[in-house]
This record gives sequence, structure tokens and C-alpha cells, in this order.
Amino acid sequence: MTDSLDLAICSTCGTQFSVPTVSSCKICDDPRQYIPPTGQSWTTLRALQTSKNYHNDFVPDTTHPDALIAIHTTPKLGIGQSAYLCRTPAGNILWDCITYLDDATITRITELGGIAAIVISHPHYFSTHLEWAAAFDCPVYLSAEDDEWIVRRGPAQVLWEGHRLPLPLPLGQPRGGDRA
Repeated sequence: MTDSLDLAICSTCGTQFSVPTVSSCKICDDPRQYIPPTGQSWTTLRALQTSKNYHNDFVPDTTHPDALIAIHTTPKLGIGQSAYLCRTPAGNILWDCITYLDDATITRITELGGIAAIVISHPHYFSTHLEWAAAFDCPVYLSAEDDEWIVRRGPAQVLWEGHRLPLPLPLGQPRGGDRA
């Protein structure tokens, strides 16, 4: 069995696949996305971590610095996604996900109270969400409308339908607009 750190990640969009070798990224093949002139290329979470080129920055919101923290990777990885750690007394929610995950990120988020749930608003944020779910032992909520775009399956995934997602915390997520 392949270690999840060695599963293919699309270098363009940052999505992790369920296998170590992939010929095409279905998310980037969508006409609304793009493929670089050099073509599709792949990396792995292990390669990103061992390169020592990347780290995640934690940027508190200027209006609500204790409640909302943006997390993004430097230098930019994939399409430059940001995740948002929404801190609540009932537990923290990671809104969307980014590809890069390392021990320093896990330690920092644990210090901030961990993650009770991850909510993904769009397939461009699928990234390494199952790695994050495993690191924090939490579910990942994905809209059932995005099921066709899921390229790695796991037991932490919860597909939901409707206009609002009842979370195991006293919060709710309105369903996003454009899909994929």
C-alpha cells in the first residue's frame, strides 16, 4: 500500500489524488481551469515537505483577529489557495483547505485549539483535505454536488445536500454558488 505522503498532487491546482501516478488532472482539464504551457505536472506531499522550500503563514483577520485566521503557503503553491481557521468556543472549523501540511502547521493549529471539522466550499480547495482530516481526526464536509470532482475518497468525507449544512457545532454553512 502506498503511503499517503507519496500520492500524486497536481502542481497546478494542488489536488491530491488516490494513486502515486496520474496522467491527467480532471479539475485542471475542466475548461474553466487552465493547464500551463509546459503541461500538467505532479509532486507529492513528501516531496514538498522534504524540499524545505515551503511553509504556511497564519494571518489573523484585522477585524476579528482571535476568531478568524487565514492560512496560506509561501511561496505560492497550486493556485495560491487560502484556508480560514474559524475559532469558536464550541470548536474550530477549517473553512476550505490548502495543499501544504507539515508538522509546524499541525503544531500551530493544535495550539490554537485543533480542528473539529473541515468544510470545503469548492473543488479547488479539495487539495490534501484527507491528510488534514487524519492529522486532526475530524470530518470533512463536501457538497454532494461536487461528488464527481472528488479524486481521492476516504471515510472522513461527509457529503451533504441542501442549502445549509448542519455542523456538529452551533454554526452553519450556506451552500456556495458556482460549482467546480
